Amino acid sequence: MNFKITNSWQAIVLLLLSATFFGGCSEDEPTGPPPTATFTTSLAGTPGGKITFQGMATDENGIVSIHLSNGDLLLDKTIELPDKPKSYELDYEFEIPLETAIGDYQVTITVKNKFNKSVESIVKVEATAQPPTATFTTPLNGSIGGKITFKGTAADKNGIASIRLSNIGLSLDKTILLSDNPKSYILDYEFEIPSVTALGEYQVAITVKNKFNKSVESLVKVVVANTTNYEALWVGGGVLLKGWNTPEGKFYEMRKDAANPGWFEILLPSRAGFNEIKFLGQNSWKGDNWGVVDNAVANSPILNSENSEPIKLPDLGKKPAYYKVRFNPNKSTYTFEEIIPSGTPPTQMFIVGSGFTGFPNLNWNPSEAIPMTPNPSQLGAWQFLAEGLVFSDNVALKFIGQNTGWSPIDVGFDENYLVDNDLNSGGWQILAPVNWKVTKSGDGTADLKFVNQGGSYTVYFDYFLKRAVIWKE
Repeated sequence: MNFKITNSWQAIVLLLLSATFFGGCSEDEPTGPPPTATFTTSLAGTPGGKITFQGMATDENGIVSIHLSNGDLLLDKTIELPDKPKSYELDYEFEIPLETAIGDYQVTITVKNKFNKSVESIVKVEATAQPPTATFTTPLNGSIGGKITFKGTAADKNGIASIRLSNIGLSLDKTILLSDNPKSYILDYEFEIPSVTALGEYQVAITVKNKFNKSVESLVKVVVANTTNYEALWVGGGVLLKGWNTPEGKFYEMRKDAANPGWFEILLPSRAGFNEIKFLGQNSWKGDNWGVVDNAVANSPILNSENSEPIKLPDLGKKPAYYKVRFNPNKSTYTFEEIIPSGTPPTQMFIVGSGFTGFPNLNWNPSEAIPMTPNPSQLGAWQFLAEGLVFSDNVALKFIGQNTGWSPIDVGFDENYLVDNDLNSGGWQILAPVNWKVTKSGDGTADLKFVNQGGSYTVYFDYFLKRAVIWKE
């Protein structure tokens, strides 16, 4: 085709037409549809927890950004994509703020392409309540017709609505309603085991529910056994003179508490590294052997087992600290309280009596009394020890605090805690070992007699606690 340009304006028109024809559309002119996007439409999480936004976005011209936003969730996140991919897989992890209120939130996700065309998607985010937390004492030991106490703590930042205890075999179904929705609650619920209950073990379910109906369940083992009428109990462990190396048959006797049936008590010295005890139903480890489930946990429950852990008396940095320890085997309960010594310990103590091989002139003569070692092995200033004493077949003994006469310190034994009164011999005849016997100060107090029990002996005396140990070595 031939064109003939006749004047200048025709030339200009022709030039414009040519530019339009040969140049086409500008590269930056918006063309095509907006992006497409598909995302997970519903997410749920707890305040302080994490959720993940996932999905796929595509655009034939290239995606430049993805923006997620919700003011209540403090979410304002822009993901920049400088390489303008034609598809992008979203996998964005987000932590729901801890202070977020429970409820539903609408998160807007905006996908934008390079021509500033965009598409919006809505994702529902449900902020749900966390379940409560709870810790309860287990196991519990009880007897038919006796009482046990469920103890523990529960907590929930949104408020606790109820606590339910249930077990069919124990006929237990108790719900504690908490209308004020406390954020923490200390359980202290006493329960009497029904008289028709069979002996054995029971799992009591304790369910703690918060005001958003979220719950947690704990199981507490209850052991129902016969009540035993214990006539005597003993203590073994690190607090003894020989500590954990104490031979069987030489554990310390506990005394019955006459004013509180079922309770036994004992006075003990305790110091760092030698402060552990276990309660025994016999003068040996085998049989009843009470300790705790875990002595690293405060208020750990009592457990009758050789595998139980010893109870640790508090280490007060004293040499020693003195404690009154009480124990009720049928209630699986123990207590302890510190006893503060008053006065000044004596600087010396002696054994006086008769029948000691190697001391032929003793024969109740204070000037020939046998000296004891004060503060042996740094056990304590109130404590005295004599080892390797050789008894004949007829020995009697007491303690005195001087070898110049019978006063001022004259210590015998308390008749209220002795047995086998031998009136014909005029004193108390006893069989070794003497385990933590109660002594008594004063003129005319009882001596101990050992007949036909010759051999080498250890005699240990705590003047403050008024307790003595006499062991055949």
